[in-house]
Amino acid sequence: MSEAVAQLNETLLTMLQSETFVLLNTVDAESGGPTSTAISWIYAVSPSIVRLAVDHRSRLVNNMKVNPLVTITVFGEGTVHAINGHALVRQDPLPDVPFKMCCFDVEIEAVRNALFYGAQLESAQNMLRYTMHVRLRSWTDRCLLPCKKPSDDLTRLFLTIRMYFSSIQSSLFAGTDAF
Repeated sequence: MSEAVAQLNETLLTMLQSETFVLLNTVDAESGGPTSTAISWIYAVSPSIVRLAVDHRSRLVNNMKVNPLVTITVFGEGTVHAINGHALVRQDPLPDVPFKMCCFDVEIEAVRNALFYGAQLESAQNMLRYTMHVRLRSWTDRCLLPCKKPSDDLTRLFLTIRMYFSSIQSSLFAGTDAF
């Protein structure tokens, strides 16, 4: 791991101001153990503050209220970054959203390259896209191809699932603002 800096560099700032997914690591409020959850509602407000929204049904809300220490793991720039900080409730609940959300600001204390020396990460988004495609193809091969004569209902189901995954993929990789 490299030496820590106290704020996001320009590349990370730009990356966290567009659609991306990260791992949010918290301390479990009940067990005291580490937790890791993939989230996509994240936005870099400035080089020193990252804002995120979490559904109230998630254990993450209570975890961060009880113990505000968090690490955000970001895959990009050919490496893995660990962003350490304190999560503070900004707004609870968020107004004008269809379901109850809690908004947190993470005050960044350290940003580190978390990849071991000499390693380089290939495109995480391309890997996710490839993985989703392979899993969908594998599912269709196992479930649909053995059918000698698929029914109309099965064909419609397959097309619906394929369109659903395509829409998820499109929304994951579209270049629109996160907030």
